[in-house]
Amino acid sequence: MVPCRPDYEERSCIKCAKAFNLQRWKYHCMLCGDTICDDCSLFVTLSEIYPLLKDCPDYSTLTRSCQQPKKCSLLGDEEEDMRICGSCRDHMSRRLQHMTSEVKPLLTANYEKMLLAMDEADSLKPAYLEVVESLMNGECLHTLQDAQRRRGSLVQLY
Repeated sequence: MVPCRPDYEERSCIKCAKAFNLQRWKYHCMLCGDTICDDCSLFVTLSEIYPLLKDCPDYSTLTRSCQQPKKCSLLGDEEEDMRICGSCRDHMSRRLQHMTSEVKPLLTANYEKMLLAMDEADSLKPAYLEVVESLMNGECLHTLQDAQRRRGSLVQLY
């Protein structure tokens, strides 16, 4: 959470650019601090964002500094809501999805593939070098096609 921007700094909604007036009030996103209108904001409960903030040392002290808490009474839930902008909600949703997914990031998956290819190349390299050395010494144990085939296998790994 960041401090709210002073009200005098913004005359219109950051998201939709509509001017603030008596009918369109200013609100602040509790995560990024942007000044937004009611149409461009939504509420989330602290429990919805807890997985993102549980490692934050100040999580236990999070409060709504700019507005009074809005209580949800439909299910008897007295949990505090936070007003946030749509952009922060999108970021939050993507981050939560990433945290709960079992899929490895593309970079990690590619790195693991590269390590496997390097291990396989290391295992093929001695046989290739043996064939090359044999041909360089004029021995007839291997053919040029053997060397080309083994080299091709190594090149495909890189």
